[in-house]
Amino acid sequence: RMVELFKGTPQERALRKIERMYKNALDGLNMQTVDSSPQYSISTLVETAQMTEEQAGTTPRLQPETGTQTGDSISRFYESVQASSIFDDNLKSLAANDARIKYYESIANADTMNEANTELNNGGEKYVTDWFKKDPKTATPKDVATGFILMYRYQAIGDYESAVAVAQKLRNMGTNAGQTVQMFSILGRFTPDGMVMYAQKSLDEAFETMVKGRTQAWIDANKDKFKLTNEDIDFIRRRTWQAAQLPEGRDKRILLGEIAARIQNKIPPQKGQNIRALQRISLLLNPKTNVRNVLGNVIITPMHIVSDFFAAPIDKLISKKTDVRTTGLYDISSVKGFKKGFYESYDDFRRQINTRDIEANRFEIGEGKSFSESHKFKPLNALSKALNALDRTTTFLLDAGDRPFFEMWFINSLNNQMRLNNVTTPTAEMIEIARQDALSRTWQDTNNYTRSVSAIKKAMNHIRIPGLNYGLGDIVIKFVKTPANLTKAIVDFSPVGLVKALSVEATRFTNAVKTGQVTPQMQRDFVRNLGNGIAGSLLYLIVHALVSSGKIELTGDESERDKETSFGRDVLGVRSYSVKIGDKYYSYDWAQPVAATLAIIADFMEGKETESDSSAYQRIKDAIDAGGKVLFDQSFMQSIKVFFEEDNPLRGIYKAILDEPAAFVPQLFSQFASLGDDTVRTSYVYGDDLQTSQNKIKARIPGLRQQLEPVVDVLGRDVENKNNVFDVFFNPSNVNAMKETPEGSEMYRVYSVTGETGALPSTAPYYVMKNNKKIILTPEQRTQYQRITGQTAVNLVSNLLNNVQYQNLSYKEKADVLSRINSYSAALAKKRVLDIEPSKEMKSVFEAEEAGIPMSEYLLYRAMIRGIEADKDKEGKPISGTKKSKILDVINSLNLTREQ
Repeated sequence: RMVELFKGTPQERALRKIERMYKNALDGLNMQTVDSSPQYSISTLVETAQMTEEQAGTTPRLQPETGTQTGDSISRFYESVQASSIFDDNLKSLAANDARIKYYESIANADTMNEANTELNNGGEKYVTDWFKKDPKTATPKDVATGFILMYRYQAIGDYESAVAVAQKLRNMGTNAGQTVQMFSILGRFTPDGMVMYAQKSLDEAFETMVKGRTQAWIDANKDKFKLTNEDIDFIRRRTWQAAQLPEGRDKRILLGEIAARIQNKIPPQKGQNIRALQRISLLLNPKTNVRNVLGNVIITPMHIVSDFFAAPIDKLISKKTDVRTTGLYDISSVKGFKKGFYESYDDFRRQINTRDIEANRFEIGEGKSFSESHKFKPLNALSKALNALDRTTTFLLDAGDRPFFEMWFINSLNNQMRLNNVTTPTAEMIEIARQDALSRTWQDTNNYTRSVSAIKKAMNHIRIPGLNYGLGDIVIKFVKTPANLTKAIVDFSPVGLVKALSVEATRFTNAVKTGQVTPQMQRDFVRNLGNGIAGSLLYLIVHALVSSGKIELTGDESERDKETSFGRDVLGVRSYSVKIGDKYYSYDWAQPVAATLAIIADFMEGKETESDSSAYQRIKDAIDAGGKVLFDQSFMQSIKVFFEEDNPLRGIYKAILDEPAAFVPQLFSQFASLGDDTVRTSYVYGDDLQTSQNKIKARIPGLRQQLEPVVDVLGRDVENKNNVFDVFFNPSNVNAMKETPEGSEMYRVYSVTGETGALPSTAPYYVMKNNKKIILTPEQRTQYQRITGQTAVNLVSNLLNNVQYQNLSYKEKADVLSRINSYSAALAKKRVLDIEPSKEMKSVFEAEEAGIPMSEYLLYRAMIRGIEADKDKEGKPISGTKKSKILDVINSLNLTREQ
């Protein structure tokens, strides 16, 4: 009565605080009563809102959507708040009828909560039944509010099983309703006994899932692990009670996180879980990965700021129709989120809990520890503890790179919404929009694209290793969410994304506005996507202008140029998808999605150089082709593409499985191996996939790496691996330095002018044909072959550089000389390495060498007489003997001995 009297005044708030303190104190006393049970039985389905002290058991009992009965082990913890004599009648009445006192106010505004409360009171049994039948995809904020009222009321009468059913339903409908209904919000509404029931239900469901396909021995050995002990129950009830005393915030989330961790750690690791954890540790636990993660967030930040710069005025224009603002300019004060994000990430790591954005598939009773710590052989437990610690460390380091940016974008979005809508307290929808912004801008949101990739991985996992929950999908697509979202962002931040936003998304949004179905989240998504498309298109224009003017030098995909590739990479230092700074090339392909813009422009510009007379249509087609290629080169898509490029699916599976062991050798080992070896090594063995797989493992292990054959460049030199500590462990880019020589520069200059690839030394083949039979070169033979061809060509070209006769040749004639030199070098390598006799044409070259003519000069002379033609008579017919005479004149001028 006093609350009603002072409604809306400071006194009301003070009275509510007293009520909460009183209730909390009573809850603390009531925790000691563990053997009580509900005093009222559940009988008929009648209106749930009409709860009184005399008839508190009239709320319908409903089973959870999934799971099994928990049995007597949980029923002794049923306590009925409404039935208990320690509660004051006024408190019972207020709790049952005033949503503003006890219901979760952050989940919906007061009007929505009151509307839900009224409809629930009036709707009775049918309203409750219909609520449970609702499709989560069509849920509204009012439906969410109804769920929280139901959840409270079921607990109030001791019907914890029905409260759990409500929690499960809320979990599924929360995001669709545009509300922040994460598991923290839901679990924070449980009473101590409700939380115990929820925990046991979750364990039962986990057991029901894991028991499938298990042996009876496993079931007997593990079934007790899925039951709460007295210590577990005491732990859960006390922390739940403590959490109830706290307002929404980190302290409360820590307590709930500790409860979640306690339950998760009871579940034995699932089949294949430890394999995925080992792979995760191997691939991601290294400093370079973490540096790339942080810098990736830094690089994309200006793009998001520019995106909002264009999205904000569009949002303002749309608000004239919707009466709500969702987007503003970047708020510099949001940088304070960095400190908060990093601290909370470290604090979670220290406490071994997870309090960040806990959704159903993460906070729900999930995988727990990846390695079992309950082995009978005790030394294995120590190993498992160490591996679990490494797994936690890997997760922490990645989270520490993302969480500060998550908090920054969350604060930025929330502050903007509150300022633009002139409110001092954020609504649940504002919180949800801010959360989705933060997730999408750190590549962690769940969307149709990530769900599609997950479905592909799941389908591929039907082919699995016998006895393990680890399949082909895990091998081909190692990670889903972040790689998939980065690939999606490549499209969003591009002209294609702009067209998509202006057409498909604009039509969908306009229809929603006209039919009154638009929501603030829809508005934010539309203006954000439109802003992203504009920002991305501007970046394309800027990069194109910089490349065209020569301000920056980018390389595209160099792998398409067979002979030029090896020469460019190993001699000129040119690396695919790199930017030239000074005399070095730094790869940029790690900096997605901005890197995709650079790559597409680079590929497009290189195509433009080779097709200067192409039509506008061809230019557009080339740009689309370049974009498509870059898109399909992204992590998981590249893996799928390589897999399906094989001759048949079985071979694709075979190669994927053979390549998998190398993924379990820690990348950190590979970095140490690279640091301790001055030579680049090759692991590929033509025609021997098994040996190649073994070599990939050796390449990652210090000491074993040196057993592999060195990579020899086309000039016959071992490719050096002069990496320092910074470049190996911290530099996000791979670095290539120019290794030019006078001979190499001459070859490349002639090639650049004439386009004759014969001017460049050849790459050692993997096989040669002899008498119509394929002779496969071993890695050792390829090394010898490449050294002979390269060193021979360099020596011959070196002899020509100061030769006046060579200098006086045209570039076309020089290209002919260099081509003959490279052909001779290859023939010499075949003879020495494989004992293959030279062709008829090449035999004269070897005869000249035996006659004592310097080989470089002989090949020069051959080129000099190549273009000589006979004189012609009046009818245009060659005059006999004139060509021979001219050739003899040239030869006689060369100051050769008669034998030569």
